[in-house]
Amino acid sequence: MTHRREYGVKHRGEYFFYYSESSRREKTGWVRLRGKDFRSLISAVPKLVGGGRETPVWVQDLCRIACAVHLADRRAARRSSPDRWTRVIHLSVEVGDPSLWQPEVISTLTSMLRVLTADEWLVEVYGGAPPIDAAILLDDMPSVDGFDAVVLLSGGLDSAAYTLDLASRGGVTMYLLSFYLDRHRQPQEAILDEIDRLLRSDYVHSRVNPQVRGSADESNRSRGFLFAAFAVLVATAFNVTSVRIPENGQVAINPSLTPARAASCSTKSVHPWVLWQLNRLIEALGGDVRVVNPLLYLTKGEVCAIARDALQRIGSDAERVLAGTISCGNRSVNRPHHNNCGSCFPCLVRRSGLHAALGADPTTYAATPQDPDDTLADLVDLRCWLETPFTTRDLLAEAPLPPDVDVDRLMDMLHRGREELRAMLDHTFPAWNLAGAGGR
Repeated sequence: MTHRREYGVKHRGEYFFYYSESSRREKTGWVRLRGKDFRSLISAVPKLVGGGRETPVWVQDLCRIACAVHLADRRAARRSSPDRWTRVIHLSVEVGDPSLWQPEVISTLTSMLRVLTADEWLVEVYGGAPPIDAAILLDDMPSVDGFDAVVLLSGGLDSAAYTLDLASRGGVTMYLLSFYLDRHRQPQEAILDEIDRLLRSDYVHSRVNPQVRGSADESNRSRGFLFAAFAVLVATAFNVTSVRIPENGQVAINPSLTPARAASCSTKSVHPWVLWQLNRLIEALGGDVRVVNPLLYLTKGEVCAIARDALQRIGSDAERVLAGTISCGNRSVNRPHHNNCGSCFPCLVRRSGLHAALGADPTTYAATPQDPDDTLADLVDLRCWLETPFTTRDLLAEAPLPPDVDVDRLMDMLHRGREELRAMLDHTFPAWNLAGAGGR
């Protein structure tokens, strides 16, 4: 019998990794991670910050740790754990200034990671890391006097809506930062084409591919931390104090539809608690950048209405632009001609938002309401959730909320979102109900 070798595993579900750019540093029995394990992420840093100031060590170290966490997350297979999900990950990271990473700072980091991935993280740091940026003035960097905000532009509906709204109103200079896989490039470029039509908008756009070379797990829960860390790096280089990650409140909270979806089975990468912990981490390291979600108290339908209104202000076809965005969370679907599967929970929320804002959903999906094999699981779970009362206790059951979040506004938003979902299901999936689906 052939046994497949797992990365850095010593006991079932327990992994040991170290992140180092210097070959002189080795840890016997630990698996080495490094920047070259990404296709282009680290090598793209000089271009991301070109024209800006040299970034301080703390933010470079934050990016190193985010890289190390994401690589470990992708290479530690959950299937080796006793429950086939929860892992114990030992991570040693070479940083530029280990004195910044005091025990209380490490504690804030690991607390955030536990909510993100539902794993136990044991993180240590040591010195010796070289600089990761070279803040050089690039000839192809557009000339902009300053930026009001760094905005993550994913190619999704929410980031498109927020960016188009800012651009259509004018008066805001944006640094748009995109992380993409190949299927995200075209939606991002389509949104930028619309922004280019807005003469009042000043922006710079940079794109980087965070794809990992070789992985053993597809859960990918730490990706949001990786994206946020590099956005903070860009903000620091250009002396910007705000990084904005636009995500509608329904998906930012991402309540578990069933007990089986608890913990990191329902990703929390933009959850208010995670962003609060990240901001505490940045502050403890000496930074003044805040990472915020400007759409936290809005439903998907309300976000789609913002995009609709922005596109109408510039005379664009809202249905065409919004249909080309990506919301899908189902990476396993074989759909060479479709951006969205149509059946996963993010796609169902997307359907509800477009239906609420436009009266109809112009998106072409890989799955249709007539594909029961594709739509059954998430649709039945969603029906169960909508037929069960949702209370503040349910909201707080999976993750706490920071002190600056208005719980009443959050609950109001979630209940409005539930109404949007009910209306979409009644319109799009009228024949699907728990009684009918349960016997299949």
